[in-house]
Amino acid sequence: MVSLTGAFLVFMSIGLAAAFIILFFRKEKYRKNPFFVTYILAGLITVNWILYGSGFYTLFPVTGGAFFLPVWFVLCGWGFMGCLLESKNNTNAVAALGSLSLFSTLFGVFLQGLSRM
Repeated sequence: MVSLTGAFLVFMSIGLAAAFIILFFRKEKYRKNPFFVTYILAGLITVNWILYGSGFYTLFPVTGGAFFLPVWFVLCGWGFMGCLLESKNNTNAVAALGSLSLFSTLFGVFLQGLSRM
């Protein structure tokens, strides 16, 4: 049986993969390529999701795992700043990176609430 978090990660990964394929690799005549920083930020947030989904953060001791949520929120903040940087260059990349950052922020707030219970 799949847990709620596992199901959320599976559906989110399918949706995000489809969004990145459609938005980043679709060729249009008048569209500029996204900045390299956008690719780096999307990759960092995706790696953070992969590490969370694989249970990497559970390998740390209880006190060592305390850096997990701050790192998560810093990456989301960088993602939103990347959206502001990219907003005049490529709006498709803003949609992809912004949705990834928004979902990650909401999930981080959800985890923060769960950890306080």
